[in-house]
Amino acid sequence: MNKSGLITKLYRSSLAVLAAGVAQQAGAFTYSDSDLLLVFRKDGNFNDVEFNLGSVTNYLNKPAGTKVPVSNWDVNVVKANYNNSLGNVKFLLASASAVTDSPRKLWVTSADLAPATAVTDMAGSRFGALASKVSLVGNYASAGTATNATQNYAISQSDATSYTYIVSGGGAVDPTTVGGLAPFQVENVNPTTLVLYEVKISNLNPKPAATLVGSFCLNPNGDLTFTAGPLAELQQPNIVSLGRSGGTSSISFSTQDCVNYRLRYSTDVASPMAPLSTVIGGDGGSKVLTDTAADQVRFYQVEAFR
Repeated sequence: MNKSGLITKLYRSSLAVLAAGVAQQAGAFTYSDSDLLLVFRKDGNFNDVEFNLGSVTNYLNKPAGTKVPVSNWDVNVVKANYNNSLGNVKFLLASASAVTDSPRKLWVTSADLAPATAVTDMAGSRFGALASKVSLVGNYASAGTATNATQNYAISQSDATSYTYIVSGGGAVDPTTVGGLAPFQVENVNPTTLVLYEVKISNLNPKPAATLVGSFCLNPNGDLTFTAGPLAELQQPNIVSLGRSGGTSSISFSTQDCVNYRLRYSTDVASPMAPLSTVIGGDGGSKVLTDTAADQVRFYQVEAFR
């Protein structure tokens, strides 16, 4: 193998700027209007795991590129509910302001990082139905933990108080878009990035564009961060070094914070490259990916993705 066999691939990425983290939340799971809910769920016979991150205002009106580590939740609780793994676990975030607020607002994540059609504000009936489901999730979780000091709500998806049950109407509609009330898929399988929109009620036609607040990134280690403002372009990963020892190839390359990386390979230049299963998260420094194979020659590509 030689260096000419290594190709880098360009994708999109979020801007990383150092900032202070969000303060820890004390006491039991309590819910108020405009609190931001962090929800984990997995298809199959699993619990939903819900956290209250506190007021959504902790993430609003920050300069573009401001990065906020989100620490007031427990990744170990999440793993414990999914066989000690984050594999195939989805996450999302949502918040709804009070009914008396004017204008009333919703904050919800989207897995579509580059929508073909701009996300807009919503008509009152659709907005109200979506907001009521978000509030119901928070209120049920608060009631379910009222007698203890638990800061999370882990509950079977088949329970009427769970996120999945509420947004799917007991399994009758698709939970990924809250039964079609959300104009996009609100969740995605980690490790990934979700963008957060602020949506208001609007009777105008056409509807005004919703506000893009920022993005939440969950890396393979279970670290969650928020970055304010629009997503920035990915930097092409640069190969720092490469080597081969026995049957193991090692590729060192530059990374960006909150971007995921994996190797793709083929045994000849003309063939399509297949992805390897190992995914690592970038932190702004150099990382190493390895591949052990019996092939005498393999061509590699470092792929960056969210």
